[in-house]
Amino acid sequence: MRNKKTIAICLVFFFVLSGHFCFSASTVSAAEKALELKVSHFWPETSEMHKHMLRWKEKLEADSKGRLTLRIFSSATLLKPAQEWEGLIKGVADIVYGIRLGTVGREFSEPLAIFTAGASKASVGGRISYDVYNEFPEYRNEWKPVKLLWLTSAGPNELHSTKPIRKLEDVKGLQFRTAPSGASIELIKALGAAPAAMPMSEVFMAIQKGTVDGALGPYDVLKGFRLADITKYTTNAHLFLLLGHYVSMNLDAYNKLPPDLRKVLDDSVEWGKQDSWKMYDDEDDAAEAYAKTKGHEFINLSPAEYAQWLAVIKPVQDKYAADLDKKGLPGTKLRNFVAERVKQYEK
Repeated sequence: MRNKKTIAICLVFFFVLSGHFCFSASTVSAAEKALELKVSHFWPETSEMHKHMLRWKEKLEADSKGRLTLRIFSSATLLKPAQEWEGLIKGVADIVYGIRLGTVGREFSEPLAIFTAGASKASVGGRISYDVYNEFPEYRNEWKPVKLLWLTSAGPNELHSTKPIRKLEDVKGLQFRTAPSGASIELIKALGAAPAAMPMSEVFMAIQKGTVDGALGPYDVLKGFRLADITKYTTNAHLFLLLGHYVSMNLDAYNKLPPDLRKVLDDSVEWGKQDSWKMYDDEDDAAEAYAKTKGHEFINLSPAEYAQWLAVIKPVQDKYAADLDKKGLPGTKLRNFVAERVKQYEK
């Protein structure tokens, strides 16, 4: 009997102890509940840009063993494009994947894109962005209000049109969609066309109605905005790269992360950079393939012809460089530095 009592007492003690350990384990599990970061971007859920964010989310969850996750607000449901930068600084979103808009706070880099004429791939824009970041403290200073994670770029802006453009003279008298502000307006004027500033979302109807003859934009608009369905030609003029795409984090949110999760985030940056560069290049390739199924023609300018285009673009670049110089910023140095990098990466 004594042995049975001893066994019974031991069993009770074992179950109580086991229950204590189970309770402790569940408490630890609750304490280590996934830390969720809010991410804002304006691209639709069907876009490759959103899928890029989903891949990053999966990587962070795997590398942190489920302790770090992202809640992604797509389609500008959390912050509109014009609100993203201020919203990031104020902590409305923990992370923003967007494009720097407006001139305030980026007086130095605002004309940066116009200096990239001749670059043929989005990934070249990513590399140039880092080259400029490393070379110019003026550019680094523009990112001080946030924790910059990575820089990327959309592809070169080409002329997508309803009429063939094989030489500079063919541009004259046409009307092209441009971004609502920035150097693209002056650039189109310099080429001899009339700018029509509007969001890309309005371009399909504008071309369909004959309001404009085409649009200035990277290849991806041919598929993403279905411009290949209503235009017949793309002239590969490589006018400029759409720099300024970024993934950044609110500084307070970053500093509040536990050290080990901060390291997980930091270690993912190189992956994010490379994945975004590949994504933009692949997206342009897919858009080109899509456009060709529609009978779309891609026109390459001869070296002699393209030299004439660059000669027209140069005064616009000179003006922006001189304006920066007048403000005490190294505008001419920036223009020359970017031009050298374009030549280097296009070899």
